[in-house]
Order: sequence, then C-alpha cells, then structure tokens
Amino acid sequence: FIIKLQSIHIAFVLIIASILWIKICSVLKKEYPEMLKKALDKRAFGGINLSLDDPASKQILLNGLTSQHIGEIFYSLSTLDELGFAELNQHIISLLNHEENRVKLEALRYIEKRNITEAVNRLYLFIENEKDLNVKSKAIMVLCTIGENDVLEFVLPLLNLKETVVKKGVIAGLLRSGGIEGVLAAGGILTEFIKSFNPQDRIFAAETLGIIGIKSFYRPLLELMNDNVLSVRKAAVEAAGELK
Repeated sequence: FIIKLQSIHIAFVLIIASILWIKICSVLKKEYPEMLKKALDKRAFGGINLSLDDPASKQILLNGLTSQHIGEIFYSLSTLDELGFAELNQHIISLLNHEENRVKLEALRYIEKRNITEAVNRLYLFIENEKDLNVKSKAIMVLCTIGENDVLEFVLPLLNLKETVVKKGVIAGLLRSGGIEGVLAAGGILTEFIKSFNPQDRIFAAETLGIIGIKSFYRPLLELMNDNVLSVRKAAVEAAGELK
C-alpha cells in the first residue's frame, strides 16, 4: 500500500512538473521574438545564441535590413554575413536603393567583400543615376573589382568625366582590377597628372595613389614627396599612409 501511494505521489509530481514545463515553454516562445527585437534595437545580443535555423531570429534580422535606423541595418547585415545567410546577396543589392549614402556605401563594401558578381548589371544603372559623387566613385571601383575585364567597355569612357572625385575612382579601379588594357589607359592619365606643371594635378595624382592603396605604387609617391610645393608633399605623405 505504501509503495502504491509513493508511486501515485511521484506520478502526480511528474504531471505537475510537465504542466509547468509546458507553461514555461509557451511563455518563452512568446517572449523570445520580443527579446531578439530588443537586442537588435540595442545591437547587443549578449548571451542570445542566434541561428538561421530559428525562424524568429532569421526574420528579425531580415526585418533589421529595412529598419529606419542605420545602426540596425548595419548590425543585421553584419550578423547575417557572419551566420552565412545564403540569400544575403540579393538583400545587399537591394540596399543600393536606400536613400542614405552611408547605407549605399556599406552595401558597396559588402558587394566587393563577397564578390557579388550578380550585382554588375545593377551597378551599371546605379553608376549612371547616382548623384553623390563619393558614392558613385566607390561604385565604379567596386564594379572594376567584381567585373574585371568584362566591364572595361563601360568603365573606360568614364575616364573622360570632369568630376575629380569620380575620376579618381575610375583611375583607381582600373589600375587595381582593369587588366592590361585598363592599366595602360588609366596609368597613362595618372602619369600625366604626376608630371603636370599644375600643383593641383599633382595633388590629384597623390590622392589617387592613396585610394589605390597598393605598395607597388610607391615610386611615384616618392617623387611627389620631393615636390617643391608643400601641399603636394603633404598629399603624397598622406597617400603613403594608405599603402598596404
């Protein structure tokens, strides 16, 4: 009789424990998405383990890409990249439509980093329509990187553009990734600027070499560091600090 009573007692305890466990799981299931959302707002996930296998985590991070807060966009983008989200490339390309230049520049950085070659056609239109010269310049450099020789027909005519910021990007992009034809075309123009009697042209050359950022281009900078104009020497020294 005592053994039977103990068995009933144990069964009763197990039933109560199971009910409590179900209640706890139910509460956690409801609160977990809200916890993730708050963590994204603060950009501090701390001890929360994110996984793309979890629909709530995945959806909140994807929602973050369309947030009105740039910090949330950057955090979601970085986290999805780190987690290896397979469909991230299309979302990155879509960020080129964002109104904020900082977001467009970040999208371009990821296009280059992830070598998103499917972005080439989108970049053609983007470069033609983009108003901000710094963003346009960066887009041209990224296009050269991911498109290489295949984009020369589009990029080479851009060497004739008058905007100095954009022209720097065209020359830098071609010298970094334009193949022999691109290097010859852009290299000839850069040499003309280096040898120019106009100090502003020589400053342009120094700044462009800094954007290229390749150590093997140090010789022209050495020449510019010995220029008889202080502002040219200063630009050359600053550019030398960008060489890697």
